[in-house]
Amino acid sequence: MIACGMAMADPSSITIKLDRIELTRPEGVSMVYERIRRAASKVCLHVLLDYGSSASTAYSDCVDRATEAAVRTIDRKMRAKPQARSSRPEDPVSPGS
Repeated sequence: MIACGMAMADPSSITIKLDRIELTRPEGVSMVYERIRRAASKVCLHVLLDYGSSASTAYSDCVDRATEAAVRTIDRKMRAKPQARSSRPEDPVSPGS
């Protein structure tokens, strides 16, 4: 799950499903990264909606932070369970991890 603080009307997190993705192959890693970026973009959209185009840097920073945190969390979980590297069920990810 990717999370970012925002108004109650907006989604504050998105769960990314990693099942059936081969994370030992470059294509699988790229696919997961793209899913993470898309989810981070949606979670951080509130920055643009709240502050307009003048907040484009803050929006980009939010997406980058959420993406980096999700990648770190997945990496940490993968290292903790090396036998489960190929196919994984959904993994909740939060940016503060």
